[in-house]
This record gives sequence, structure tokens and C-alpha cells, in this order.
Amino acid sequence: MKTITAAGAAEPYPVRAVLHPLPRSHALWRPYMDRHRQNLVHQYHNGGIWPFVGGFWVLALARLGLHGQAWRALGALAAANADGGWRFTEWFHGRTLAPMGMAGQSWNAATFLLALRELQGGGPAW
Repeated sequence: MKTITAAGAAEPYPVRAVLHPLPRSHALWRPYMDRHRQNLVHQYHNGGIWPFVGGFWVLALARLGLHGQAWRALGALAAANADGGWRFTEWFHGRTLAPMGMAGQSWNAATFLLALRELQGGGPAW
């Protein structure tokens, strides 16, 4: 949690999938990562921001008793989901914040609602 917070990976929206995206020149870069040009630096699974994962970030903060931080993160998560008229964007570019991927991702709504329930004291829904 400290590492993610210190890296700013949950700002402005929670949360980036990778703290240090890999450029093509990196030794760990693999050809499949260039497929559909999705995994370029700060995109998709290579540093993109995933609201779905952001819901789990809020849940983790809440479970650790960091309720103030969790409520702020939930607000940022709501802003991400609301982008484009509650588009529920699949993922955002990690630097430009451009909405990317498919709209209408119900998993984003689901983790948002789970996190909200946790913060409201309802506990986990599972």
C-alpha cells in the first residue's frame, strides 16, 4: 500500500496496473505486448489505469482502517466511472487520462459498489 501510494499509482484515478511501464527497449518486453498496440507505455496492462482494479484498491484501504484515504479514493473512482456521462470506461491512459477500451464495463460498477458497501459499514457482499 505504501509503495502504490508513494508511486502516485492511485492518482488521479485508482489505480495503474503497473508502476513502471516497460518500453519496447526493455529486456522484459515481449512481442505479444505490441499486439493491437495496446501495451505501449502507460496503456492497457502496461501502466493503464483500471477502475475495476481501483475498486479493490478502495476495499484494501478500507480493510486496513484507512477510511479517510479510502473515501477520497472512492470519490476519485466515481469520477473515473462518471467520465463521459457514466461511460464506465474499461481503462484510461496512465498519463493523458484519455478514456480507452470499451464502454459499459459492469465490473467497474461492481467493484465500485463493493467498495461503497464496505465503507458504509455493510461489509463484504461475498
